[in-house]
Amino acid sequence: MPDVHLVWDGLPFWMELKVANSNAIKLSPHQVAWNMAYWARGGANFFLVKRAKERDILLFGGDQGPEVLEQGCLAPCVLRVDSPASLFCALRPVLEGILRPAP
Repeated sequence: MPDVHLVWDGLPFWMELKVANSNAIKLSPHQVAWNMAYWARGGANFFLVKRAKERDILLFGGDQGPEVLEQGCLAPCVLRVDSPASLFCALRPVLEGILRPAP
C-alpha cells in the first residue's frame, strides 16, 4: 500500500513517496504491482519523486511502475514541477481527468 492516501475536494488518490539521489528510483516489485493493479481498476495513484540534486518534483502515474523502475527519473512523467504549491496547482486537472472523465 502506498505511503499517503489523500482526499482533496472529493478526489481520492494515493501517493508513493520517493527521494532520488541519482537517476535511479528504488521501487519494490510489490510497490509496482500494487500501483499497477489499483490504476487498472480505475483508481488514481502516483509515484511522487523529489530529486535531491535538481530540487524538482516528478509525478508518475501508478501505471508507470515498470518504466520508473527501468528508466528512473528519465521515464516520461505526468508532471515536473519546482515546488509543492506548483504540484497541487497542476495536479487537480490530472485527477479530474482520471476520476471524472469527460462523457
